[in-house]
Amino acid sequence: MPRVEASLDRATKDAFHNLARQSGTTEAALLRRVIAAVVKSNPVTRYGQDVDADRSMRLTVRVTPDIFEAVTRTAHDAGMSRPGVVLGTLRARFLQAPTLLPVEAEAVGRAAYQLSMVGTNLNQLTRLVHQGRLGALAERDQVLASAISAIIALRESIHALMETATTRWVPGESGK
Repeated sequence: MPRVEASLDRATKDAFHNLARQSGTTEAALLRRVIAAVVKSNPVTRYGQDVDADRSMRLTVRVTPDIFEAVTRTAHDAGMSRPGVVLGTLRARFLQAPTLLPVEAEAVGRAAYQLSMVGTNLNQLTRLVHQGRLGALAERDQVLASAISAIIALRESIHALMETATTRWVPGESGK
């Protein structure tokens, strides 16, 4: 199996270790879940497939220096490559498909992780109910209302992100 290695500062490493322990899993398993969530949430890359396998057609376009500089500036500001900006524009314009910036893909990964933690909390709540340790209905309602609020907030954030990612590169709609 291929390996991925990264160096972390001590505080981040300790926090990740504690998170894995609280989640009842190993650091390696948690890291695999995080990576899988980020990869699956990014529509630009398809999980488990060769990304370039579908790219059999080539499109070459000559542009004016002004357009070239605008694309270069946009790519730099977005932390993307020029081809990434062009592909994002084409996907948005012709396929109405979202293109996530690296920071957005990271945000979706964090949201997916948070949603996973809400699921874990709901499982723990269910266990408490079954064990009879959470008897009062008012206690359950407060915990469930909090979980529902977190889920709705995550859904709305992801929806807004996808809307922005879909319309970002469409001419006349981005507000740039």
